[in-house]
Amino acid sequence: MGRRESSKADGQNETLEGRANTDIRAPRQLVWDLIKPAESAPLMAPTVTRAFRAEGTPMGVGEIQVFIHTLGGKEQVTAVEVIDEVPAEYSITRPIGGGEFAPTVGYFLTDTAEGTRLEIRHRISFPRRGAAYVRNLIPSYEESSRAVLQRVKVIAESRWDDRSPGLRAWNGQPDQN
Repeated sequence: MGRRESSKADGQNETLEGRANTDIRAPRQLVWDLIKPAESAPLMAPTVTRAFRAEGTPMGVGEIQVFIHTLGGKEQVTAVEVIDEVPAEYSITRPIGGGEFAPTVGYFLTDTAEGTRLEIRHRISFPRRGAAYVRNLIPSYEESSRAVLQRVKVIAESRWDDRSPGLRAWNGQPDQN
């Protein structure tokens, strides 16, 4: 599921990437509609208690998503900005105020014979002096990605039943009563 990559970005910096993916038996658009809105985050990440698109920001590139987490009984607020996106294909976010070791995160959707592959990638570029610290972060990012992917898979697959009147209506098909 996970794959780590390392490369030298230049003489001073190094880049590490952690990856995790899963195949989901549901159409790509349904998976996208589930993962894209910030408001869905509490369904997929148990520490997120509330999430929303920041008022006044556009949908897609330039969108700022805000997440309220409860960790150790304390609330923490994080925010990301969507820096690149093609709806139902991928979205890439960067942390706002996340510090020098905060990752850029990409969500990539591709069609498979059974439905959709969703891959989450965390990429961190950092000064060489932080290599040991970042190398320890990558496995935890991959582990949290696998947990999110598992939740997305369960939710998307339970929503996908081509006999469902709601999904038939969503797809513009007449009710079959």
